[in-house]
Amino acid sequence: MRREIHYPMASRSKIRLDFILSKKDLKQIVSFTKNNKPRPALLYDTNVVMDGKVDVKKRDTLVYDYRYTEGYASLITAKFNRFVDDDTCQINQFDLLEYGEGMFFETHMDSQGKEGVNHNPSGRVWSSSTMIDCTDDLEGGDLILYGPRLGGTSRTIRLEKGQTVFFPSNYYHEVTPVIKGRRTVLVAWSGKPYEVSVKRNHEARGMESGRLTFL
Repeated sequence: MRREIHYPMASRSKIRLDFILSKKDLKQIVSFTKNNKPRPALLYDTNVVMDGKVDVKKRDTLVYDYRYTEGYASLITAKFNRFVDDDTCQINQFDLLEYGEGMFFETHMDSQGKEGVNHNPSGRVWSSSTMIDCTDDLEGGDLILYGPRLGGTSRTIRLEKGQTVFFPSNYYHEVTPVIKGRRTVLVAWSGKPYEVSVKRNHEARGMESGRLTFL
């Protein structure tokens, strides 16, 4: 039986693998995918959070409308928040994603801020991915982490069912194309509260248009 471990993210290494969700949690999420239809996942601007769009040349993924504040999902949110154990961060978004054959997500960072710029409109501090389910014949679909700068070393993450990886949201990463099979993952972001993220989005739009500056 796996024991839940709770200690501040600040005390961890930059990349952390652990088992956070129970078999019951995984079963509930799988049930959700069987009773709901996914839609194509959106792609957002890499510098500021703008209106999303479908761009299968950069991101070919399906997403379910699984909201972190509603129903059973709120219990899973509470588990992630206890795991992070940081008063300045809380889960502010879930993406329940499905990758079938040929699906992928090209190299990107989740913080959606320019390199070297501290203003992060997304409010994301920690990113995580949990392997909810996958077929036995799964090939490809690996998560590759590069760190805050491209061109350095990389680390390939192959998750077991139920396993979660946490990493900083300003780390570049990608999901390689699925060669065979299917994988379902729950991506969760921890950072500033949703309301703060919305405010930062408005600020970022103002900065981009030149209507707002910070001194």
